Parts: sequence; C-alpha cells; structure tokens
Amino acid sequence: MTAPERLVLAVDGGGTKTDVALIGVDGTLLARRIGPHAVPQVRGVTASLDVVLGLAAAACAQAGVGPAAVRRPAGTVLHLAGIDLPVEQTTYLEAARSRIAGPVVVDNDALAVLHAGVHEGYGVAVTCGTGANVVAGRRDGVLGRYRALGDITGDRAGGYMLGRAALGHAVRAADGRGPRTALEQLVPAAFDLPAPVDVADALHLGHLPSAAVSELAPVVMTAARAHDRVACRLLDDLADELAVMVTALVRRVPPDGDRDLPVILGGGLLQAGDDRVATRLTGALERALPRAVVRRLDRPPVAGSGQVALRLADAPSAAHAMFDRVVWPAAG
Repeated sequence: MTAPERLVLAVDGGGTKTDVALIGVDGTLLARRIGPHAVPQVRGVTASLDVVLGLAAAACAQAGVGPAAVRRPAGTVLHLAGIDLPVEQTTYLEAARSRIAGPVVVDNDALAVLHAGVHEGYGVAVTCGTGANVVAGRRDGVLGRYRALGDITGDRAGGYMLGRAALGHAVRAADGRGPRTALEQLVPAAFDLPAPVDVADALHLGHLPSAAVSELAPVVMTAARAHDRVACRLLDDLADELAVMVTALVRRVPPDGDRDLPVILGGGLLQAGDDRVATRLTGALERALPRAVVRRLDRPPVAGSGQVALRLADAPSAAHAMFDRVVWPAAG
C-alpha cells in the first residue's frame, strides 16, 4: 500500500462532470473516478467539496489506499469551473484547506487544459465545454484570461450558449420567423417533448433546469453532419468566436521571445465534439497568428492538474515524464 504522503490528488471539474485522479509521486496513475459536476456557484462550496472528496475517497478505494490519503496528500490541485474571481479562489481555497492537509492549489479549469498541453505553462489554452474560456501563459509567469461569467461579460461561446441558440432557432423555424431547420424536430426530441416551444415553456416554468440547454450541443452537431444550414452556421459562429477570444487575448498578453506559440484545444466540444469547430478554429488561428501551432489535446484535462500537483509535491522530473506517458483508461 502506498503511503498517503507519497500521493497527490488532481481534480478537473467542469460544468457537467468532475474528474479526479490519484497519482503516486513517482508519476504512476493509481486510480481515476468521474462523477457529477462540482460547480461551487451551483452547489455551494461545501457541497462542491463533498463531491470532490467523495470521488477522491472512491479513487482511494479503487487503488487500495486508506481513506486518510484524501485528507493528507503530498499535493492537491483543484481546477474547477466557476473559480473565476480572486474572491472565489480564496473562499474555495480556505474551505479546501480546512478539509485537506498539505499544499493545495485552487484555480479555474481552463488551467488544467493549459498544463495538460504545455507543462511549462507557456502557450494558449482554449477550453470549450459547457462554458468557454481562454488562458494565455508566458515564460515570465504572466497569465491572461477572461472573466467568463456569461452574458454579463459578453461571452458567446460554449455548449450552454450553443444550446440556447439552437432552441431559439428551432422555435423561430416552427413559428415562421426563421428558416426551416432539422433543429425544429431534434431539439424537442432531445427532451421527449412535442415542439420547440414546449422546451422553451419548460425552461421558463422551471420544469427543466436552465443548464439543460447544454444537452443540445450534440444535437447541433448531429444536424450539422447532415448538412443542416442553420446548425452549420451555429458551429461556424462558435469557432469564429473562439478565434476572436484567442487573438484578442494574445494581443493583451503577447508571447515572450520568438518561440512558436502552442495553442491547445480542450474541453468536450473541441476534444470529443465534431471536427467542424476544431478545423475552422485552427484555420482561423493559423491565419491570424503566424507563430501559432494549434493542436487538439490528446488526453483528459485532469492530466494537467496532475502535472501541477506533482510540481506542488516537488516530485522529480522522472515522475513528470512517467506521468506524461500514462495511457488514460476509461474512468469508473
């Protein structure tokens, strides 16, 4: 059995799920568990930590490690959606330290994508899942990002925004205000309802949670693969907005030196979603940023949280190399 002080805990929590990895300080992946989201604005900080620590305890059981490992790992990194403001970071960090001994880092989940793609933190990470954000890191430690608070900060990307747009177009198609689209049938079918307006009514009356519109992102991709014009335009608009976010941030936080600029594409809509968005986004970025080297992340973002956790625990370079070679299994 591995002693708890020789373990690190890595957490990547997005808008729909929480991914927890238990890692030896030698870089060995001991266990991984995925569960429900732990967004603190939705659940509250205490309940969010309950989700995280419950999954961590399940990972310990999976690895044959005692539950004490959850309370005193050598390093813990919590990359969570909803940690957008300094006050949110401080509040969550204080709560985490009251329940987890040892060094703890709390930050936004976009940082998980950045560190999963570029270990030294130099480059740009584009995260697009339920929400969307972009972070840019320089070698001198300067880090740029967006607030990403939704409509109030001008955000137009992510699965939630895509789902809202899909529902709106479906309703407009049905009532004659907009062009015909397969979304008119696909959107209500996703919720087993008769018509698009019934979905709108259910959201308005609280019979469906507002977050449910995120479930329509795959519906848009299905329609786009069938060459539905409205769906294709929605995905193109998404890619174009992500390109705007990247180029604007790079202007604010320009790369230092003359190195190529890695741009890592992560999150559910870019990693597991339709190629249309990633392909259009890549082309736009390569045209706008000649030094950009764009690639889709080939591992789960929690891998980046793990690399940060290993650094937090002063793990040797060989451990980072070992962890980088992990073949990620399906999570339990």
